[in-house]
Amino acid sequence: MGYSFVFLCRKAPAQVWLFIVTLVGVNALALMLPDLIVGGQRSGTHRYLIPCYLGIQLAVAYLLATKLTFIQGNIYQHKFWQEAKQVFSKNLELISQLRPIRLWKLVKQEAN
Repeated sequence: MGYSFVFLCRKAPAQVWLFIVTLVGVNALALMLPDLIVGGQRSGTHRYLIPCYLGIQLAVAYLLATKLTFIQGNIYQHKFWQEAKQVFSKNLELISQLRPIRLWKLVKQEAN
């Protein structure tokens, strides 16, 4: 994730990377600073972090799209990024399947 932001800032036009970095940074700081100064748990609520998640997904998508489409003749790099895309996709698939299972278990426990 960190590499995707570094890659985004180095390779993308300034308007693009500034938009994504501000999307993540402003929202994250607006939630974390009051928590650090006064205390609280605003930054722990997922619904307020949706813009941050969106910015992270955009940065990773830019990295994968650029690395998979821009081939400079190095077949090993292209294969590496294809595998990285597969691993990333499988991780997202697993995460999306785990969340409903965990919620269903919580619902069943509260019903008992």
